[in-house]
Amino acid sequence: MKTRFPAACLFVLLFGVGGIAYGQSAASSFPSKPITIIVPFPPGSSLDADARVWGLKMQESLGKPYIVDFKPGAGGSIGTNFVVKSPADGHTLLIASNGFSTNAATRDNLPYDPLKDFTPISLVNKRITVLMVHPDVPVKTFREYVALVKKSPGELNMGTNGAGGITHMMGAWLHSAAGIKVTFVHYKGTAPMLQDLIAGRVQVTSGSVFTSSAFIKQGRLRPIALLGKERSSLMPGMATAAEQGVPDYDYAAWTGFLGPAGMPSAIVDKLYSAMAKYAKTPEMTSLLEKDGTLVSVSTPEEFKKFLLAEITGMRRVAQEFNIKAAED
Repeated sequence: MKTRFPAACLFVLLFGVGGIAYGQSAASSFPSKPITIIVPFPPGSSLDADARVWGLKMQESLGKPYIVDFKPGAGGSIGTNFVVKSPADGHTLLIASNGFSTNAATRDNLPYDPLKDFTPISLVNKRITVLMVHPDVPVKTFREYVALVKKSPGELNMGTNGAGGITHMMGAWLHSAAGIKVTFVHYKGTAPMLQDLIAGRVQVTSGSVFTSSAFIKQGRLRPIALLGKERSSLMPGMATAAEQGVPDYDYAAWTGFLGPAGMPSAIVDKLYSAMAKYAKTPEMTSLLEKDGTLVSVSTPEEFKKFLLAEITGMRRVAQEFNIKAAED
């Protein structure tokens, strides 16, 4: 007895086989030109440094040079949208950070869907983050800070890297969870905010060890709590916010790579493998960990789940505290 397939089923079968063949063929010749890494912020950011570190490793593994291309503006959404519109052939990648998820939560009219218009490739690292105060603030721990702020609600100023930015979002969540209130002062970026914190014009902020370690070592800023749930050997004896009265608080800066939607899985796997190859080598860990950066390479599927959880959490914070991104 002969089995006959409906025409539609035959088309799907042939298309699927053809799609697999195309993906394998594309991967075998990939990369065929330099890989461009889009940094959606100006030069000098932590993403700039990450793009060069991981770009070099991809170059060594894949045999083609890399290009770092800066496309700042609109909180990172201009460069991000550029990647959405690029060919899904793996030659144009976005290096993303927490700004990717805060934009999804605080900007109403993004020209892209953060969960549908991208192909997650890998989370590559996380950064230790700390709550810091100006040395004139008479506290050495987060518990002491909470007690001080409770005496004078709203009098301390917390600097942020912009309304709706990550320091605003995480600061609102932290202070609400601790039952205290500060006044948020918004800046256009981290650099001017840190300048005013060092000068004492604002009294507190949060930031990564990467951007703050020099000021901490010089005694110009004082760390009072780690904001992730794990302690760090870089700051022996420094307790986490979770250990100091906010048990559910857990935040770390992160970096990852995405491409446009529709990338062939074989190319995604090739890029991921190029990153994973170097993830736990002594060279890579020693290069990054001295600045408080922890290698954290994930599979594409793991990164997809991470982004969903991250964006969901950010949207919850933005809705609870009515946070909107500043107009650019």
